[in-house]
Amino acid sequence: MRHGKAEDYCHNFDDRKRKLIEKGRNDARSIGIFLRNHDIIPDIIVTSDATRADETAHCVAAEVQFPAEAIVNEPFIYNGYTTLTLLEYIAGLDDSLDILLIVGHNPDIAYAAGNLSDTPIMHFPTAACAIFDFDVSKWSDIHPREGRLRLSVTPKLLKIN
Repeated sequence: MRHGKAEDYCHNFDDRKRKLIEKGRNDARSIGIFLRNHDIIPDIIVTSDATRADETAHCVAAEVQFPAEAIVNEPFIYNGYTTLTLLEYIAGLDDSLDILLIVGHNPDIAYAAGNLSDTPIMHFPTAACAIFDFDVSKWSDIHPREGRLRLSVTPKLLKIN
């Protein structure tokens, strides 16, 4: 999932501290409600340590009744990563966990989403969420292009429907 819409970037302000605007909070909540209504409840939520991503994770967590104190902040998600770096991180997760939600930033989160299955994701706006299924029993068995894109949802699509 990409973080929700945030304050505009300002060159003399720490980018990590940019907060969500009201639209960003509402969009993140709408994705959380969608996930809850489709019984896609994360067992773990991992987010960038940037304020806007953390706030997005908390908005979603509230809607799916995930404990806010259990959200994991990972600086590498803000700093930039490759799909393989992300998969190395995922490989270290407890195999008893079934559903993972990652909240990050473009372009890396969009690249990762596009690399997890052979279905291209052409547009990944703020608060977009892509859901993948993997036919594996261990997180370490996930490899690029082997997932199945179950769906990709955006707040705009939810408003249309």
